[in-house]
Amino acid sequence: MYIHLLEYLPLLCVGFVVGAFKGLHAEIKRQDENNKEITSKKQVLKYCILEALAGSIIVFISYGLLSVAELPYIFKCCVGACIVFLGMDKALEIVDRFLRIRR
Repeated sequence: MYIHLLEYLPLLCVGFVVGAFKGLHAEIKRQDENNKEITSKKQVLKYCILEALAGSIIVFISYGLLSVAELPYIFKCCVGACIVFLGMDKALEIVDRFLRIRR
């Protein structure tokens, strides 16, 4: 019954890992002497966890939106990861270039 839900597990894992990796940028902000936004390691951990959760949600939503088109599963996962890591504008440029090359 729940076996079809296993295809969503890699999506959430990819989003969580990419979001956490992006959240590690907070450690660089903490070590920067000019930037006083993030001062403790507890704030860095909170920022990493929030970025990871947001990343997994964004990957899941982008997978759902791309399910309308007949694209491979791995492509949908990669597009979601690009959106999380690079941002929407740069990810759409990359996807547009890829689809132009594919034609």
